[in-house]
Amino acid sequence: MTRYRLSFLLLLLCHAALHGEYYSWVGGASGSWENSANWISGGTPQHGGIPGHGDYANIPPATNQQGHPLLTTVILSSAVSTGLSYIGGDTTLLITGSGTLTLEQPATVSDGYGYASYIALYGSIANYGHLNIPGFVFYNLNAQLYGYNNLGSITNYGSGLIDIQDGASMIPYWNYGVGYIYTIHNYGIIRESGGLGASFDAYLDNHGTVQSQSGTLRWRSGSNLGGTFQADAGAGIEFSGGTITLTSTITNFNGPGTVWITTAEVVLNNFVGTLDLYGSLVRGTIANGGVLNFHGGSVRERDNPTAGVLQVSAGAVLNLMQRLVWDFQNYDCGVNGTLSVLAGGKVNQNASLSISGTLTNAGIYNLLEGSIGSSSDASITNAVGGLFDIRC
Repeated sequence: MTRYRLSFLLLLLCHAALHGEYYSWVGGASGSWENSANWISGGTPQHGGIPGHGDYANIPPATNQQGHPLLTTVILSSAVSTGLSYIGGDTTLLITGSGTLTLEQPATVSDGYGYASYIALYGSIANYGHLNIPGFVFYNLNAQLYGYNNLGSITNYGSGLIDIQDGASMIPYWNYGVGYIYTIHNYGIIRESGGLGASFDAYLDNHGTVQSQSGTLRWRSGSNLGGTFQADAGAGIEFSGGTITLTSTITNFNGPGTVWITTAEVVLNNFVGTLDLYGSLVRGTIANGGVLNFHGGSVRERDNPTAGVLQVSAGAVLNLMQRLVWDFQNYDCGVNGTLSVLAGGKVNQNASLSISGTLTNAGIYNLLEGSIGSSSDASITNAVGGLFDIRC
């Protein structure tokens, strides 16, 4: 693994040298970005010089005399526009309330996946000021694979603004079959301000405001769905992956644009209120007073296609709806795990349904539109007291 990491960093060094001055942090465990003595370039201290426009900053972790990693903090308190190639494990780039970091296009690397450029992110970013992210790729890497103690994250504090622009993305870097899902903690404002959209394979722990002003901002590794989500006219915010747990109606999705959950794995924990899901995987319990409008998808677990139970309790309603966009699948909704309708529960089927798992009905099942297709492994039971009402 060490050889692979060194090759990766050498490649960044070579490309960065072709495009601008390459600076590396030598400021020890804690120091100021603005202090030129904390940087070297080309192996030589550049007094009077710090990474700036057209340059590249590399922030490796500090080590003690025995060569063991130390927790490292680089403090930025001014306005800087520069490229950033690498933040090492056990390392934090701290942007103070007076600091602004505008990330320029990082070193161009051809890695066989078609990505023109990226930043290798083992460590963390703590933002109290402004962090401007243009359209390029973050690779987040599992620092613990390389012997560091702390998994990295991005924390945007209450005074912080992260401004995401067109085409920015974060993806886990898969190494030896292991990928690490990054976490972004937001207590301030995360805003997508321009372009067609951005995509983040990161878990969003939101306690502040997430806003899309243009295009679609996609979160692909789950969220706690806290704080506030605001999509302006013609823009959108989409949760299209990961696992999301819900207990009640979502009240913090604000328009006039669209904020919605698509192709995620959703766990309903005695859910009450009303919920619309689109093309997602679902399991859990719809409690008394709960209504799930299921616009395509399947009852199942992500990692175990034949597992996962969705229970429709007494006083709960499940509406099986048509997909908004037709795809390669033959059916709008599917049951790969188990759909259990208890006495007093209700299902309204308004779309085609495919069953390869188990359907048990002890409540009311209204077949209003579409058809039911089943595999040889399927089990369909209308239990004692159950009503299966075919109206189409």
